[in-house]
Amino acid sequence: VAAILDFRFEWLRRDVVQMYSSVGVGLAARFAFNNGKLSPMYDMTLFGIMVGKDFYGYFEFGGGISGLARIGIGYRF
Repeated sequence: VAAILDFRFEWLRRDVVQMYSSVGVGLAARFAFNNGKLSPMYDMTLFGIMVGKDFYGYFEFGGGISGLARIGIGYRF
């Protein structure tokens, strides 16, 4: 079980293109039999770009729980 609080900073916002950075901090709880462990976790996006309006694609470069690079597509309802 994990919870992370993420703060996103958009430094370019146009109709179709957004560029941003983010930083997140949180806690992760791990349970195994009678043993529980609580540990801190972090995530950061040094550089992120999102292209599109309703249907969009994104690329992020950063570090932490999400890895070094992320790429994906999405749809806004």
